[in-house]
Amino acid sequence: MKKTKQMIIVISTAVIFLIIGMAIPNGEYQAGWNAAEQRLIETGFAPIMGIEDMEIRTVNGTVQEINNDKITLKIYPLEPLADSSLDIRVIEIANAKIYKYVEKSQEQFQKEIEEFDTKMREQTENFDLEVVDMSEPPMPPEMFTKQLVSLSDIKVGQQLSVDTDTNIKEIKQFKAFEIIIQFMPEMSIDSTI
Repeated sequence: MKKTKQMIIVISTAVIFLIIGMAIPNGEYQAGWNAAEQRLIETGFAPIMGIEDMEIRTVNGTVQEINNDKITLKIYPLEPLADSSLDIRVIEIANAKIYKYVEKSQEQFQKEIEEFDTKMREQTENFDLEVVDMSEPPMPPEMFTKQLVSLSDIKVGQQLSVDTDTNIKEIKQFKAFEIIIQFMPEMSIDSTI
């Protein structure tokens, strides 16, 4: 009797799951996935539509390991629903140029701002006279300069931006031609707290 009840429960459960499986069309799962992906895009957690057709030649991430002429980088995912095994990339740096951003002095930056303002005023004043050359509009100054450095300047935990000549969207290991060590402001610890 006990085995009969168990057999009835097993068969009933199998029939219920069979009916549920047949009731849900195969396209429902894909439609749900597409809806989730669209929702991520609409809320700003995903890149613009069409990324599947885009070539990716730059990645940003955190240095996990440095081994001779290779850097292991944990990247910021290119798409929220992308293959998570590609969140870790191996960067070959044999011939890459390595730079870091160095903050300009306040005096230098202020001087460049004043020069930019002067150029903008001159263009505005001369605009009515149609003598303004807009082929090269003045660009506002940047707070940083790019300084050439060596591999020894790269440390575990630093943020890097890596450029390559290859579409690396689905490539785990690739050669870089330029690496930029991102500027991280010095954090001072207030000992009075």
